[in-house]
Amino acid sequence: MRSRLIVFGFCASFGPLSTHLIVPVLADIADSFDVGLASVQLALSTYLVGLAMGQFVVGALADRFGLGRVLIGGLSIHFLASLVLAIAPSFDVFLAARAVHGLSGSAGMVIALAAIGRSRSPHMAVYGGYLMAWLSLMTMVAPVIGAFLAERFGWRGIFDATAVLVLAALALALWQIWRDRSHQPEPLSHGTSSLIADARVLARNRTLIVHACEIAMTIGAFYFFIGVLPYATRDVFDLDVRGVGAWLFVVSTGLAVGVLGAGFIKPLAVPRTGILVGALVMAVATAVPLVLFAVRGSIAAPALFIPIAVMAAGQTVVLSRAQIGAIESAPDRPGTAAGICGALQFAAGAVFAFLGGALVETVQGFLPALVGLFLMCSAIAGIAAMHLRSRTHST
Repeated sequence: MRSRLIVFGFCASFGPLSTHLIVPVLADIADSFDVGLASVQLALSTYLVGLAMGQFVVGALADRFGLGRVLIGGLSIHFLASLVLAIAPSFDVFLAARAVHGLSGSAGMVIALAAIGRSRSPHMAVYGGYLMAWLSLMTMVAPVIGAFLAERFGWRGIFDATAVLVLAALALALWQIWRDRSHQPEPLSHGTSSLIADARVLARNRTLIVHACEIAMTIGAFYFFIGVLPYATRDVFDLDVRGVGAWLFVVSTGLAVGVLGAGFIKPLAVPRTGILVGALVMAVATAVPLVLFAVRGSIAAPALFIPIAVMAAGQTVVLSRAQIGAIESAPDRPGTAAGICGALQFAAGAVFAFLGGALVETVQGFLPALVGLFLMCSAIAGIAAMHLRSRTHST
């Protein structure tokens, strides 16, 4: 299981990597294609829509055909989409390729979660924590790597580098599949009707749906911030690409802190308790820049990015606990369960990333964005509190 976790974890990297590598250069991409900031947010939203669709499709296909075949297919398509993005002649071609990039980028993430779910190991929660730690690390370093590559090779060089990494992942995945060839698990479902039936059964799983909503709202809050980011860095703080990458690294360190907290603070290991604590941390953290801006009329970059780093720590606790709770609630359909959660997660990310960018471009102000972020985090805390209370009453 250990080698599979390492290989599948590396293959899962392309979900967060391909999402966040371009975040520091969104303004540069807008200038290159001569489009506005709201339009360039579609580069992020389109990828997330593809990632959302892929989460459900890949999860269902993995249950039907097996993990290895679906993983190889997804990585192969991701490689081809990376090449198209590197040479895209127009913004329309770029967006179409980003959608395919997201669709294929979901394969590794779903397969890794499904492999953990199928292991039926007593250490499943630990393995899930390791995976979250790795994905958090990828999210943390992606903006810095993206800024480094863009400074030296231009933003198109980001996708050339991605293609090389995908080839390495393909080689590792093929090696792992060959190594496991004598004890591949049987597919868990057969036929289209079975896939539809699985989805219908899981749609009636209240615990799964609540956790999926918590995941969707949590990732939505983060991508709402990402949607606001180009306006904040260019018009509010006047940061260059290196400065954006540095502050995003600070934000991403919060993800690592959240992983450590979820792994070493025992009360946070209980899904409902951990989710509530993480959501409260998110709400309190986002209240800080809101209050400062409301009182002073402006804030410096540290007053935004440091609280957002704390928000990211709470976000990681919520996501790790909710994802494991969701998969544990459907042990006979782990791939489809992971797919449903992932689809809602990244669909919410796509919607809120676009809404964040559209909001600041429409109102030309920062305060409404801070209010929206705080309200979203408060809503997550409310959902978590109601779920914990209902569980307490039922026991």
